[in-house]
Amino acid sequence: MGEDNSTDHGDERTLLERLQVIGQQGEVLGFMRNMRLEQQRRGPAERIALVKGQYERERAQILQWLGKTEDPRWWAGATEQDVCEVFGVSSTWKDDSEAAAEADRRIRQAIQAKYGVDAPSLDTMPPWDEDRRGGN
Repeated sequence: MGEDNSTDHGDERTLLERLQVIGQQGEVLGFMRNMRLEQQRRGPAERIALVKGQYERERAQILQWLGKTEDPRWWAGATEQDVCEVFGVSSTWKDDSEAAAEADRRIRQAIQAKYGVDAPSLDTMPPWDEDRRGGN
């Protein structure tokens, strides 16, 4: 039995480590996306409008996809891989808008409730507040 407990504890550490790496990757991807958008905003007006439209559509799709995490039934049936996927996406978009930041907070709270993983331990950089986001 002692071996089983240490194996379980090892699995928990592995999940925590996976979530931390996924969160860091998400933050980097979000940063890179924002840099790319900033560069594209310096182009011709037609290009700027196209980029803005693509970005708005992508954001709407992401927020809709993350919306499934509002349902406790989703969490009841979610695998660790499912949780890692939504956490990666929420980490990537958390600085985009208040809705995305709220989804990220909700996911972190649910991870803590489901797995006992301390949600603040997943932070490498907390979600931006409205001022830092620039009102996006």
